[in-house]
Amino acid sequence: MSELTDYKAVLLDIEGTTTPVHFVYEVLFPYAQRELQNYLEQHWSDPNVQEDLQTLIEHFAQEPRDDKGRPTGEGEDQSNVEAFKSEVIERINWAIDNDKKHSGLKSLQGRIWRSGYQNGELKAPLFDDVPAALRTWNERGAPVYIYSSGSVEAQKLLFEYTEEGDLRDQLSGYFDTHTGNKKEADSYRTISQEIGEQPGDVLFVTDNLQEAEAANEAGMKVAVSKRPGNAELSENPFPVIESFEALV
Repeated sequence: MSELTDYKAVLLDIEGTTTPVHFVYEVLFPYAQRELQNYLEQHWSDPNVQEDLQTLIEHFAQEPRDDKGRPTGEGEDQSNVEAFKSEVIERINWAIDNDKKHSGLKSLQGRIWRSGYQNGELKAPLFDDVPAALRTWNERGAPVYIYSSGSVEAQKLLFEYTEEGDLRDQLSGYFDTHTGNKKEADSYRTISQEIGEQPGDVLFVTDNLQEAEAANEAGMKVAVSKRPGNAELSENPFPVIESFEALV
């Protein structure tokens, strides 16, 4: 795996790569659902929240009805605020349950999580090798970037409120679905351009084989993360690592 030590920049996934999958699905998602109604009641008139909601409504209007036959939101009457609010909450919960990657949903979740992090209810776990690897990469002059389906806001929060303290100073930038779909090669080409590196000089680490394939197609070096709690990996052509120690 000598090629995995020959790079100028590092691009990391979060879920199943730096952070246990269970934190996302068993802690963050349930927290956002549990606090959703109360958060919207308190922040309904916030222009940023309304922007998230309008983005979500546009997404819902483009989707088919769910398996319960609920409408998608096209032509939604927003004049009855309470009825509209109730319907929006129901659809958002459905989107969370189905792990939808809508930018509006991710942004709204990030706002709710910020409240949880700030009041001490949330603290992000990292795999043991992650903090030391981040420091080593920075000491060697290899900037580290994050690319996750979670919003940039949520990414920053996670690394600000880790169990090891605030690690944001170890990271040089963040990318989310506004950059593009993580399973499409063009997204990785865009990131390479934005960070000023050739794709072949960037190492991408993820637990998702489709993301690995997309980054590889774009020309990046790729390592697949095999961590406790991750789904079993099918046979694939990529180097598999169980710790960042194999990369630094």
